[in-house]
Amino acid sequence: MSRVFVSYSRDEDAAAVGVLVDDLSIGGGHDVWYDRQVPAGQAWWDTILQSIRRCDVFLFVLSDAFLSSEACRAELEYAERLAKVRVPVVVAGRRPVIVPKALGTLQEIRYDPDDKRSALAMIEQMRGLPSSPGLPDPLPTPPGVPTSYLDDLLAPLDKPVLELSEQREIVAELKLRVNQRLASGKKLADLHDALERLRSHSDVRASVRDEVEDVLGIIRARGGAVEPVAETSPVLMPDRQAEPVEAATAEKPTKSVFYYIGVGFVILVVLAIISGDCGGYAF
Repeated sequence: MSRVFVSYSRDEDAAAVGVLVDDLSIGGGHDVWYDRQVPAGQAWWDTILQSIRRCDVFLFVLSDAFLSSEACRAELEYAERLAKVRVPVVVAGRRPVIVPKALGTLQEIRYDPDDKRSALAMIEQMRGLPSSPGLPDPLPTPPGVPTSYLDDLLAPLDKPVLELSEQREIVAELKLRVNQRLASGKKLADLHDALERLRSHSDVRASVRDEVEDVLGIIRARGGAVEPVAETSPVLMPDRQAEPVEAATAEKPTKSVFYYIGVGFVILVVLAIISGDCGGYAF
């Protein structure tokens, strides 16, 4: 019996991995570990790295989502530095068109969760794998905890006050990601949770909240034909007045005392003409 670590992308491969793990553990008698077993908490990443160090075989589901996942790439790189036996599994023929050269040299296992014959073939191939050597001493430096675009994007939500520009940036990015997921048929659970966090923030504007609720409604209706989320232009929020913008105005010229003396003189002359008495003034 081997200790098998399964690395995969939750966005694309979670359903197939559940069946694969059952086939390996129940059908093949292997001790299989994958990250669904990790309890929530700050030790999440350390637990994963520890499980990679303990495994005999590092099995990873080779897919486009895997190759684009920061966490999956970090797990694979750590297993390579530990000199673990690495086995790529192609699920239901969904092999990426472009595979890194370093992975192309590894012997692949073809697996279909709907075909038990492929499960038996996978179990047989696993029996013929060589054993991983002992851990290197000293151990390589472990990779840091992966950070995703979502973590960085949602960081402002930890603040009690959100600027309008921050709210608009968050909702616009989340709408973009929702559209991408809808187009590819991927799961939306993490985006749904992110939108809920924004919607429930104590400082969210009313119109932003309405916009978020519209997107949440689309996510709930994703089982049917769903229109893409509209990318609207920013508008002023109805529950807060826009802060006045000080417009630059031209400075009025300052009038000197001679100006007013001259004006008074002209008035006196006009009055004298009207009365017929111009005095000693000649024109």
